[in-house]
Amino acid sequence: MAQDLAGVTERFVRFTSLTDVLTKFATEVTIDDQAVRDVLRGENTLRVVAERARYEATRHRFVGSLLDGTDDSPHQISFHRWPCGPEVALGEVRDIRAHEINGHTWCTATARWLLTSHVRPFDGDKTINCAWETRVMLRPTAPEGGVTITRSQRAVPPTPADVPHLPKIEHSHKELLHASRVEREVAVAFGRAISERFPGLDAAATEEIIRNITNRQRHHGSDLRNERFLLSGGDTDPV
Repeated sequence: MAQDLAGVTERFVRFTSLTDVLTKFATEVTIDDQAVRDVLRGENTLRVVAERARYEATRHRFVGSLLDGTDDSPHQISFHRWPCGPEVALGEVRDIRAHEINGHTWCTATARWLLTSHVRPFDGDKTINCAWETRVMLRPTAPEGGVTITRSQRAVPPTPADVPHLPKIEHSHKELLHASRVEREVAVAFGRAISERFPGLDAAATEEIIRNITNRQRHHGSDLRNERFLLSGGDTDPV
């Protein structure tokens, strides 16, 4: 390879970071830090961060803290799947730099996010919480575009100082009613399938089976409809 590049090596430059590229091909400009923070707090940005956090947790186990609404002592846990959400709040922002490229201003910054999710959907007692640091790129003049996460670190438990600033999880009354209705419908379907499969089973035993299956779905994310398929002995179609 050295022979192939003989005489032309001076044409090649090795860049080890995005900052090196920007320094070479862009002009550094000043930027209002508050404008950058406003974009990072925007709805589009928070949605992008939540989606990326869900994806990254499947690739690299996240480490977080389990908080109980009645207990201020956090318990550390690791996980590779968010039960729901997560909700996102912006924490610290630092190392903000701005460059002009072809008449457009682009910014890079290090952003620390606070992430929160219920341990199970619509259950407000226990939450999983993380602090997640990322390097982001954005255009302050086009906030609707959100941000691009260029790299990230593995999530860690929030510090005690972070806890008061963790995002709140709020579900509408309509969402709660929908979740309750779906759970009731599933319970009725299970009861019918169990009665058909085990006609001699009494009501108490049937209710216990339903309770165990629904709890497993809440905590481990199994598909309730496939549970019904197994109970039916294969007479219904799995999903």
